[in-house]
Amino acid sequence: MFQKLYNILFPYLLGICGGLIFSICHIPLAWILGPMTFLIVWRSIFVSQTSLLQPILLKNGSFIILGISFGLSFTKQTFISVGPYVLPFLLTTVLLIIISVLNGLLISRFVNIDKNTSIFASIPGGLTEMVAASESLNANSSLVTIFQTVRLLTVVFFVPFAILHMFEPQSGIHLTHANTNQASIFSFG
Repeated sequence: MFQKLYNILFPYLLGICGGLIFSICHIPLAWILGPMTFLIVWRSIFVSQTSLLQPILLKNGSFIILGISFGLSFTKQTFISVGPYVLPFLLTTVLLIIISVLNGLLISRFVNIDKNTSIFASIPGGLTEMVAASESLNANSSLVTIFQTVRLLTVVFFVPFAILHMFEPQSGIHLTHANTNQASIFSFG
């Protein structure tokens, strides 16, 4: 009984430590990347510890919390602000999905990965959403997690750098930090 409780609680405690450390270091997406990094490293070092568990009730509870968080971010003002841009956003999104699906099919053809896994790995959606969707369609969620994490980290670290250093601001506009109280080990200037 104690061992089963340990196998359920330990990943959560390790994840909290990872999130806390990433948060203290001001690493982007600390509460997603921290727990994931700590658990990946832990499972890579201690391969024999394969009995760590996540009961379906806790897993679904996590997804409920995520859904609530995303749902609360939308307001009437959000839809009003987006209104004039619906057509360009929709066209861009459809084009991006088509290109991503074709890319996934191409990857699955040349690499030994099933089509579902390859498509979920290629589509630029949210990390947790793509992993959850891949699990629901019996794709290899571990591979999807790896691909999506690499994509996410590339975007999180490259895009701010590109905006700050590769594109000239318009004349008369000076870039400033929005929040000067928090420094990050990943700050670019």
